[in-house]
Amino acid sequence: FKQELTRKSMKVTKMKKSPKSAWLVVAGTIASISLIIGGLNIAGILAFDHPQVGPDLPFGNATSSLVAIVPGSEPSVGELAMATLDGQRNLVRVDAVSNGSFTIATMAGSMDVTMESIDGQVSFVIPFLGVLWTLIGQ
Repeated sequence: FKQELTRKSMKVTKMKKSPKSAWLVVAGTIASISLIIGGLNIAGILAFDHPQVGPDLPFGNATSSLVAIVPGSEPSVGELAMATLDGQRNLVRVDAVSNGSFTIATMAGSMDVTMESIDGQVSFVIPFLGVLWTLIGQ
């Protein structure tokens, strides 16, 4: 019994790590994610954007989320897209497409826009990460 107790206590002492190494792991993870996001933005594969205006989603308001878009892609009917309207980035839904004109549903209602106003089709949404963008000023 004493031997077993000694082995368990040794495992506990081996598992404890210094707070300094924990901070290094956190900093390394944040740096890696930042480099991946930056690389995807530069390559034009994905662009990460923070909506300034948007609807309530099942996991919170759109303004508390980070949105990954495919830059310059043309969204289809029923898909979400990011659009720049009146200088603000909006998370919108495409209701209709007709000869390069899009009817989109916004928080202010339905409106017709051209492809120049649409930043891209939404690929996926990361909930709650947009709060960090709000803190650092977009």
